[in-house]
Amino acid sequence: YKYAVASTSATLCSSVVAYPLDSLKTRMQAFSFPSLAQCTKSTLKNEGIFGLYRGVTLQFAIVSAIRTANFSIYEFFKKNAEVAFPQRSDLKCLIGGFCSGSVLSIITCPFEVINFLDFHFRFDID
Repeated sequence: YKYAVASTSATLCSSVVAYPLDSLKTRMQAFSFPSLAQCTKSTLKNEGIFGLYRGVTLQFAIVSAIRTANFSIYEFFKKNAEVAFPQRSDLKCLIGGFCSGSVLSIITCPFEVINFLDFHFRFDID
């Protein structure tokens, strides 16, 4: 459970701070605003502060699950590397990070492609 608590709290902090910027970036790409200020002003005027957080719930759930898996996979491989490299903590961390990153890349890549295609088809972007 400690990985779920750590990943959920990290995701909550990053979502509160970073999600509005990602939302504005996406809007600027989709609707060709001339500046970040114009995009922010338009979003706040038309949708209020909640417009900056549209879609954050699903993203929060997905990222929390991915981070929990990341922590778990990292610790699993790091612990198993202890057998082969008992004196090399740096190598254990490297192996844990490499394996968790590789596994999660394979798992999450299709979702990123779907997200990209969904965004482009929804806004009919060439």
